[in-house]
Amino acid sequence: MKNKIFKLKNVIYALSGAALIIVIWITAAAATDSEIILPGPVRTLREFLKLLKSAEFYKAVWGSTGRSLLSFGGAVFFAVLFCALAARFKTFEKIFAPVITFLRAIPTMSIILITLIWFSSSVSPMVIAFLITFPLLYNSFLTAYKNVDENLITMAEAYGCGVFRQATRLYIPIMLPDALSAMRASVSLSLKVTVAAEVMAQTVKSIGVNMQQSMIYFETAELLAWTAAAIIISYVMELIAGVFENYAGRWKNEG
Repeated sequence: MKNKIFKLKNVIYALSGAALIIVIWITAAAATDSEIILPGPVRTLREFLKLLKSAEFYKAVWGSTGRSLLSFGGAVFFAVLFCALAARFKTFEKIFAPVITFLRAIPTMSIILITLIWFSSSVSPMVIAFLITFPLLYNSFLTAYKNVDENLITMAEAYGCGVFRQATRLYIPIMLPDALSAMRASVSLSLKVTVAAEVMAQTVKSIGVNMQQSMIYFETAELLAWTAAAIIISYVMELIAGVFENYAGRWKNEG
């Protein structure tokens, strides 16, 4: 019963926050009194529904989402791989640490501009998103590994548990909730970086390039409609990641 009440309150809070955003939006649009500067929610909704009827919209959404997921998947794969190497070989962790520090410290715009020189317009957004999300995921995975209780590791070794059994019954159940939490935050970041890179790279069949075209022709309502599409995709991605995160949490508690 308490769980249902808690979920209901969360829904109410979410709806209240959305209502507040809409009220502020309507007020700001009325104050500016210019659809070029800030169209209202109704005008933006009409543009969004208009986009839904266009085949180009789905090609752009598929293109941007696909590039984002490919770069995110690559970042997760290599973050897991290098985390495993760092966990196994302390020397590797120390050698690789400056590389991660460099990737986290370099300005995002520098990464975008340099990558645009080196790669094509269709590849560069994926490379950029990878370079932004990889160090974040690597650090999160490595921190999750280091948070595993050493007493549990000692106990597993004392009982003669092999590497595979330790991994499946100890490390993965304990690390997975924190790892998935980091992935949940990074998956939406990957999409945002991908879209931003698409604007700079002029990537065809992408959300980013359609946003820029809307801006060039002062189609602000259409620009906001594309923005809404990106927000919805990002929300769905985080929602799916959240489902896995909740499942991992229950697995950890049952273990």
